[in-house]
Amino acid sequence: MITPAVKESQKTEAESSNDDTPLVDCEPSAEKEQPIDEGLSTNEESPTEVETPPTDPTDKEPPPSNGVVDEAEDVTEASKPTDPTEPDTPINPNGLSKQVHLGSRLRAEYLAGEPKAIAFYDVSNASGLEMDFTKNVSRGKIVCIVEAYKAWEALGDKLYGDMLNIIVRAWNKQPESLHREIIGGMASFLKKHSSAYDSERLVKCLSKVSPIHIVREGNLLAVSGTAKYAEQIVKLYNKNMKKKLA
Repeated sequence: MITPAVKESQKTEAESSNDDTPLVDCEPSAEKEQPIDEGLSTNEESPTEVETPPTDPTDKEPPPSNGVVDEAEDVTEASKPTDPTEPDTPINPNGLSKQVHLGSRLRAEYLAGEPKAIAFYDVSNASGLEMDFTKNVSRGKIVCIVEAYKAWEALGDKLYGDMLNIIVRAWNKQPESLHREIIGGMASFLKKHSSAYDSERLVKCLSKVSPIHIVREGNLLAVSGTAKYAEQIVKLYNKNMKKKLA
């Protein structure tokens, strides 16, 4: 016969067996090992720490840029001044490069008030012709500036002015009569025959042909420079003359 005390004891044991709370291991456990990363080898040495050198207190960081570059520090090769003694940049006493075209240089000198350029301009415009150092072709305008300047230097004011007067009277300011071939040919003719020719006869002879005829016939000769055009002028002048120019 089971006594009430025994029944109570059995009931207590049954309740204990149904408890879900895990038992706590009261014994001290050994220290657990840390998991090893499979991607690293256990024999690999740890990276050596790099020591950072001490900062020099005298070193200063550059100031923040404000968009302006110091001209003294940022000088490129292209912006450096060119040495005027270098052979590729010859300079004449007037400060103009020798490589500048003579016509452009004459215009610059005229605008700058150079006496020689002004004298050439004045005598060129004194015969009813126009010469303004530009190459816009029009009736009565001298556009062969370089050739005209050479003629002026070779003949002087008097003969150069006479030459322009003869051209105006013979061809009435035709643009073709003011081309370099005619200016150069007339200058060569006058330089050689200035004391032997008759201006009235020369005007009459030239007016009978066009300037283009003189240029075309002159180009047929195997002669260099403007002498071949001067020879055509001499040929026209000597026609029907007893005393011919040599």
